[in-house]
Amino acid sequence: MEFDAKTATTTTSTASLPPPFSYSPSSTSSPSTASFPFPNSQHLSNYLSPHASNSNIATNPFPTSPSPPPAPVILSPCAACKILRRKCAEKCVLAPYFPPTEPLKFTIAHRVFGASNIIKLLQEIPESHRADAVSSMVYEANARIHDPVYGCAGAIFQLQKQVGELQAQLAKTQAELVNMQCQQGNLIALICMDMTQSKEQAILQQQHTAPFPSPNSHHLSNYSSPHAANSNIATNPFPTYPSPPPPPPVVLSPCAACKILRRRCVEKCVLAPYFPPTEPLKFTVAHRVFGASNIIKLLQEIPESHRADAVSSMVYEANARIRDPVYGCAGAICQLQKQVGELQAQLAQAQAELVNMQCEQGNLIALICMDMTQSKEQAILQQQLSSCNDTICFPDENNLGTTWEPLWT
Repeated sequence: MEFDAKTATTTTSTASLPPPFSYSPSSTSSPSTASFPFPNSQHLSNYLSPHASNSNIATNPFPTSPSPPPAPVILSPCAACKILRRKCAEKCVLAPYFPPTEPLKFTIAHRVFGASNIIKLLQEIPESHRADAVSSMVYEANARIHDPVYGCAGAIFQLQKQVGELQAQLAKTQAELVNMQCQQGNLIALICMDMTQSKEQAILQQQHTAPFPSPNSHHLSNYSSPHAANSNIATNPFPTYPSPPPPPPVVLSPCAACKILRRRCVEKCVLAPYFPPTEPLKFTVAHRVFGASNIIKLLQEIPESHRADAVSSMVYEANARIRDPVYGCAGAICQLQKQVGELQAQLAQAQAELVNMQCEQGNLIALICMDMTQSKEQAILQQQLSSCNDTICFPDENNLGTTWEPLWT
């Protein structure tokens, strides 16, 4: 499993979308089968601050300097210092966001990120955005605990896959809608032409003109959808099979993790197969956000066959957190959920227009069929009248006297 994560500038007002999450299965598991529940906008709203959604709404028409948010009520000692068993200082960085009434909140974040990393990340961003940063870190930590292999990266992969499917369905529906509009235009032209020809037939009835040639089913087949004949063709004739398990990684000593941590790389180092010495930046990014001890603990809790995917997902989330220290992967999930909602609304509207167009086309076809039946009946009636006129014979005037002569004599 590989994640494409590039460095970019950070934005604190809005969450920046991370790069596309490219997934290449290196084991039998996949993010779609992850135990972490699929997040929605309501889940994120429980973690993000209500000030984030109203940042663009002007509350005062006169330009004034932005007022700082109200200072939270700090209870001493905070949950962080209580769990870490240390004295809570007066200007404790963690106290405003981890009150003593919510010890589980800090326990979850500390288990994934570590207290020292949380303090460093909070000190790098403005104080007005720290509450949202803590909420997003707690959200990502919950996702990592529910799904130790993929975490938030699995949710992003699912959302990106859903966005791709919705975009394909929307494009297909819009193409069918355009095709249906062309068919309807052809049917209307056919009806107009048929009405013109029927008027000409009514004028030329006295001259024994040939009846109007009624169109058969071949005419209607020209106006039917060209995709109807290919509806039973499989889109993918070649079945796909699961990829075989990847070969064991080549371990080079010392690994990048032990080299950066300045310690001896043992023979069975947990980090060595996933942080080779040729990629030191990979471990630097993950260590800056999660910490080496937390990475080792998380890897020891999952099977060895899933550790490569877990490391890739952690590096992906660490890059997202460095690029956007406030929202991280949570901001990407929020944006993808919004995009999914918009695509679902557009798809529903296009499908409703397509159904309406199909009903109109059905009425036009019924009108054409009825007109065909009337044209056939008129043609048969005209043929019968012309045959009757040809069979009626009148007596000759020269033989009229001889015919009635015996009656007078």
